[in-house]
Amino acid sequence: MFNDPKLGGGTSGKSCNSCHPDGKGLEMAADEKEWITPAGVSKTLEQAVNTCITLALKGKAINPKSPEMANIVAYINSLKGTK
Repeated sequence: MFNDPKLGGGTSGKSCNSCHPDGKGLEMAADEKEWITPAGVSKTLEQAVNTCITLALKGKAINPKSPEMANIVAYINSLKGTK
């Protein structure tokens, strides 16, 4: 999913990996209390992911409780301490 440009119905041709190659820059995301995004401050990791989907991927936000979101969050959490 991290490499899927169609995540959230994305239309830009970008994937999460386009801005975060191999998860770069997300190593500490699991420990954050809030996330600074181009749209402002997100209070949950799921909100931050949806901001990236809507702005960078030009898609629609996905349900924060969906299996897709759970998979993306699990991947981001797996990056903890990999820098």
